[in-house]
Amino acid sequence: MKDNEKLPSPIADYIKRRFRDDFLFELKGHRQANGIHQYTVEVTKDEYIHTLTFSEHGSLLREEAEPAFPEDERHGLAAAADVPE
Repeated sequence: MKDNEKLPSPIADYIKRRFRDDFLFELKGHRQANGIHQYTVEVTKDEYIHTLTFSEHGSLLREEAEPAFPEDERHGLAAAADVPE
């Protein structure tokens, strides 16, 4: 991550409070439009990937969550493991 792409402390604090222990996060994007900065962060915890968009002041603007391992992929892996060689 470049020095100018560091996560502002209000956003880092929000993530630490919300997800507490045993999580991974990555800054996925930073954009500036009309002088307003937005940060998109991906947080992985408890088999879910949370995509969060924040203002530069740490306000949560948008949140999406999806399973890290979708159910149909799990079945495909299990089915492939059951196939004799």
